[in-house]
Amino acid sequence: GVHVEVLQTYLEQQGFLTGKKRKASKRDSSVDGVFGPQTRRAVIAFQTNECALGNKMKVDAIFGPVSWSALVD
Repeated sequence: GVHVEVLQTYLEQQGFLTGKKRKASKRDSSVDGVFGPQTRRAVIAFQTNECALGNKMKVDAIFGPVSWSALVD
């Protein structure tokens, strides 16, 4: 849904979610509003990166308040 699209947009802008060419739309983007395997991997990569930077959060692919706060700051 819309919340996943917002998440995907942020992750894509920060380089954690890479675009893919779609034949139908001819655009490079992974923003589709579906929390699938690619988005899950991007969330885990983001959370792992944040932990490496010293931010305390679980690496669990669940994008809760702590992860949102780190993403938008």
